[in-house]
Amino acid sequence: MSIKRSALAFVAAAMLAAAVPVQAAQADQQVTPTAKQGILLDRIVAVVNDNVILLSELEQQTALTRQEMAGRGTPIPPTDVLQRQVLQQMISTRLQLERAQRQGIRVPDDVVNQALARIAQQNGFSLSDMPNVLASQGVDYNQFRQEIRDQLILHRIHQQAVEKRVVVTPTEVDRYLVAQAKQGHGNTQYHVYQILLRVPHDASPAEVAKIHRKAEAIEKKLRAGTDFQATAAAVSDGRQALKGGDLGWLQGGDLPESLANTVLTMDEGGISQPIRDAEGFHIIKVAGTRAEHKIIVTQTHARHILIKPNLLVSNTEAEQRLEDLRDKIEHGASFTKLAKEYSDDDTSAAQGGDLGWLDPGVVVPQFQQVMDGLKPKQISQPFETPFGWHIVQVLGRRKQNQTDETRRHKAFMAIRERKLREQTERWLQQLRDEAYVSVRLDGPGSTG
Repeated sequence: MSIKRSALAFVAAAMLAAAVPVQAAQADQQVTPTAKQGILLDRIVAVVNDNVILLSELEQQTALTRQEMAGRGTPIPPTDVLQRQVLQQMISTRLQLERAQRQGIRVPDDVVNQALARIAQQNGFSLSDMPNVLASQGVDYNQFRQEIRDQLILHRIHQQAVEKRVVVTPTEVDRYLVAQAKQGHGNTQYHVYQILLRVPHDASPAEVAKIHRKAEAIEKKLRAGTDFQATAAAVSDGRQALKGGDLGWLQGGDLPESLANTVLTMDEGGISQPIRDAEGFHIIKVAGTRAEHKIIVTQTHARHILIKPNLLVSNTEAEQRLEDLRDKIEHGASFTKLAKEYSDDDTSAAQGGDLGWLDPGVVVPQFQQVMDGLKPKQISQPFETPFGWHIVQVLGRRKQNQTDETRRHKAFMAIRERKLREQTERWLQQLRDEAYVSVRLDGPGSTG
């Protein structure tokens, strides 16, 4: 038995070795877990404030990242290049966990247990079986449990530090849609890849010029045929570097204006010149384009009567009551009047059981299945859902063009995602600027 790929992706993202606390004065010491002949000594590859990252931890995470990249089909750079990228991600994760600890963010054991139970359920075994299943794959259960806890902590600190600060107004959505329409690309999506060479906020003109020359050299190699994804994985400072720089399918407004103006003028397969903005220099590739299609859904106008079982009403009695009500309606009684009098759905009962026009998927699957099987004016037999027992009548159906509603929702999500990316980058850079970080991948004396 092995964990399915869907869970492995989550596991690989979570498997960041726990920080080993040390005092700053100890940071230069070599760590020697064993001195037996033929076994290499472990050593420190990075100091992050009062914590260290060991070579053994880096090698473990690099192996997991290599598996992820292979599973996605992303070209894998040489080991030394991949290690440097992975190490930067590990440093970022350590800084976030430290901030969460200072802010008192904790994840209780029961929340961790729920997450582990979901992973176990998705893979067809019980939580009690998980230690043995992980052991069979060479994974220590206690370490795995800690890494899941860390991922939950990271999610909470991200919510507090970033997500709660991001607000999208209806006016912004309106402006987004107007801008898309004016540009003539409102219905077009672009599959975008990016290489980012970050420019420090305090960089001197000479340093900026050096990074610009590097970006130009990378662009020249890309135009000569060097693989974009492999190059992104090797040199990009963007958070999507180890995904080959893949930003996914975007509309022009999903990107900062400085990048969007370029993307909207590029042909499929095109590569941009280095684009300078507040983050640094970007090189963009448009891998593909596609048009947005009309979205037509079938809406159902329905009404129902709900009877909820309780201490005084059993399941059998609830079902029988609905059978009696259905019989009365079939013999001429008013559905509206009976729903107002007997339905336990307080919201719809006041409307005579009327649920209005329903989009597909807005009701629970059991209700949807029964409703979809009815003809207009037909009343169902009593049936059960998690809310209780129902009878439902379909009053009508119609085709509804939801392209505009969907477009507004996509615009909202695009603006929100763009703001999240920008806010996250600023926050992570702030954490890095406020921290003591020394990279020693090439030995105790190196920094970065």
